[in-house]
Amino acid sequence: QFDVTVERLKSEYNVDADYVATEFATARWVSGSEAEMARFAKEFATSLALDHDQQRAYLAPSAWKMNYTIEQWPEITFAATRESAHPR
Repeated sequence: QFDVTVERLKSEYNVDADYVATEFATARWVSGSEAEMARFAKEFATSLALDHDQQRAYLAPSAWKMNYTIEQWPEITFAATRESAHPR
């Protein structure tokens, strides 16, 4: 399916695209105090991403790892959903 999407982007929109498999299986938006978020970001630098609103998300390789991380970081809020700043 991804090959079809890549080809359509190229042929219909003249956009070069590619896809890369990742090790991530689940994600949560994260928030907390500035100090705690700095500690969290240092610990999980390679597992963090920004969404289209520049909100930080933590990406985990499994549900078990997500739950473990949530337990280990009680001062961080892990949200499965969030309101978008861009209504449809």
